[in-house]
Amino acid sequence: MLASLYKQRKVTGMLFRPFVHLKSPLMQLQFRSMTFYHQFSGMLINREKQVVLSSNRLGKVNHGRVKVRIRNPMVATKTAFQPPLRHDFMNFKVMSGNEILLNLENTEYLRKTELLNAILELGKRKGHEKHDWELHPYTKKAFEALKKSLGQFDAIHLSQLCMGLNRLNYNNPEMWKLLSEHVLRILHKFDAKSLANIINVFAPQREDSLEDDVVYLDKEIEKKQKQERCNDAFLQRIITIIPVFVKDLSCEELVRVC
Repeated sequence: MLASLYKQRKVTGMLFRPFVHLKSPLMQLQFRSMTFYHQFSGMLINREKQVVLSSNRLGKVNHGRVKVRIRNPMVATKTAFQPPLRHDFMNFKVMSGNEILLNLENTEYLRKTELLNAILELGKRKGHEKHDWELHPYTKKAFEALKKSLGQFDAIHLSQLCMGLNRLNYNNPEMWKLLSEHVLRILHKFDAKSLANIINVFAPQREDSLEDDVVYLDKEIEKKQKQERCNDAFLQRIITIIPVFVKDLSCEELVRVC
């Protein structure tokens, strides 16, 4: 009799198993009650919400169907395995010159800052002065990509790009003209070190009469190249704000500026 009564009053779709507790003699069925205990079936799926049915009248055998409230329990679920974070940038400092060139072949897949670091490190490798990087197919592609993204660089990046191009003896007038325009555009954001690098790249150095003829000839060529990179108005604009940064310059930077 109890089993047939339970079959008529059972609630389907629950995640727990019912147990019957008798509070009165067997004949007084109207006073019997059902108590439901939480019992999750199976293993919890990752990030899947499990529901619990709850109601003040849940399990009373002397009532009909009852409406239950669905709520999400605070259950610790298993999270998916997440690999540890790793640096995904190209470290050109540990690469040789040929390795840098092989990576520059895929210029379209590199970040702008990675291209900038590649140009800087390529100028530090031994024998870089023996090549004409303006005609090299890999560096030419990198220079074109950097030229299109000059407006995205800040003051430090522009200063580093000027240093890298100066190391590679890159003398494209169009490129240097764009660089001078962008330097003037964000001139108020340059610090003392970056501004000293800009002056060292654009301004020609003073000749030393004690140098031999070969070194003097190299200095003359370098002076002519730097004079073609910018005009006098650009240098005058930078020189006028140098006194503001003198207190922040190191001894080496102050010597280069002078």
